[in-house]
Amino acid sequence: MASPVLPVAIIGGGLGGLSLAVSLSKRSVPFKIYETNSSFTEIGAGINLNPCTFRALELIHPPVAQTLRGLVTRNPPGKEDVWLQVVFGRGEKDGQVIAEVECPPTGNMTVHRRDILSLLAGEIGPQCAEFNKKLTSLTQFDTHVEMHFSDSTTASAQIVIGADGIHSQVRKCMLPDGHPAASPVFANGGVYRAIIPMKDMISILGETRARTGQIMVGPEGYLIRYPISGGDAVNVGFWRRHPEPWPYQPSNSINHTDTNTEPEPENTNKWIIPNQYPQLLHNWRHWGATAKKIIDLAPPDVAFWGSFHHGNALEHYSSGRVAVLGDAAHSMTPHQGAGAGQAIEDAYVLGEILAEIYGKFSSESSSGSDSSPLSQTGQERSSYPETNQHNTQHDPPSAQTITAALRAYSAIRQPRAQKVLETSHEAMEKWAGFYNSPQTQTQTHEETVKGNHEEIREPTKSEIEAFKAWLDSNFKWIWNDDVLGQGGRAKKILAEHRSQ
Repeated sequence: MASPVLPVAIIGGGLGGLSLAVSLSKRSVPFKIYETNSSFTEIGAGINLNPCTFRALELIHPPVAQTLRGLVTRNPPGKEDVWLQVVFGRGEKDGQVIAEVECPPTGNMTVHRRDILSLLAGEIGPQCAEFNKKLTSLTQFDTHVEMHFSDSTTASAQIVIGADGIHSQVRKCMLPDGHPAASPVFANGGVYRAIIPMKDMISILGETRARTGQIMVGPEGYLIRYPISGGDAVNVGFWRRHPEPWPYQPSNSINHTDTNTEPEPENTNKWIIPNQYPQLLHNWRHWGATAKKIIDLAPPDVAFWGSFHHGNALEHYSSGRVAVLGDAAHSMTPHQGAGAGQAIEDAYVLGEILAEIYGKFSSESSSGSDSSPLSQTGQERSSYPETNQHNTQHDPPSAQTITAALRAYSAIRQPRAQKVLETSHEAMEKWAGFYNSPQTQTQTHEETVKGNHEEIREPTKSEIEAFKAWLDSNFKWIWNDDVLGQGGRAKKILAEHRSQ
């Protein structure tokens, strides 16, 4: 006899939740999204699509990737394969290029969050979601999970997936009360954000330079900028270390020395310090003329956004019939531009494993071997089932099968996402420490710049070469993983369980 309970409930309709929803929809696995807000929302401006991210989107549903090609903004002709130029932020070499970090074939492919969210939402339709549903608790039973919402309603599903962001209530429900991994921690850094018209950036940098994504390294921070909105605007982030404790206490988070993602809208006022332009000017006083010209373009009410992440890792991304993905599983600092991509990889692997246990479509059997991240694969998988109606002809998967499937997803995704999380935090120290690295302690007085009783140590030639070597090697493993293979390995783990 078939179960009357919905197979999959997705808590949260952000980037990760909608990516999973599209993946399930095109594999004919029934689901419903429960979203806290009155519509699908994401906070932030640009998302960087590296080769792995784009390949994951292709594998989720090729038409999404194809449509996305027309929405992205890239570097100008001749720089299409460049991810970002890294440049000096002060001194005699102010504005000069240290290195160009190449990331073929996507380069710096960025899209506005609202654009990709609208694209994904359009693939599933509003009938697949319930809005104004804030989860408060979960109760697991032998045959299903019961969800309790703040409006005193309940709903049930065979599987619950938490895609509810950095403050994930699903994550909290998976852990004992007071567990340190339940809450995000302050990462001792933050960013002054601005979106600047491209014409204004061109007026100070020139056409080609303004339209090419760059990271400028300087004392105690870095300045990142890249074109968005079809090249009409530039997304700018003035990132800086913030060693002092965060002055506000965002809901369910704590200050921590050793540990960012976007806040939930309801907590936004706890994540920002408003009207910080004077502090921005003060903190960037030792930077060069190029950075100061860009600062002059920032709005006078620019705010400082605190950076938070899950510094205490989950050992597993699942517990029984419940699992988490994206920021709910591994919220991370954005210093490698990889957080959104990890959520999309999660969605692909989880979609594959859930399709496997519900006996539906499998991309591996249809698309064959992996191909180029920008390959034209739409026709390989043009016969996806489009229905999202519950198939009542088969018994639901057993509790043991569901637990094994979610644990297989976790076994593949947790080690990779955790490594990205940790190295993203470490990357901040590389960017912000370029002018103050420990090795510069041996420099002579002549190599040290003094001002206002502070010392800004210029990097030595050997340190610059070491930094360039790090730039050349650090990101490739993030960008060039076998995404199709991740899904295949997860299914292999599940198959081994089933054969026992």
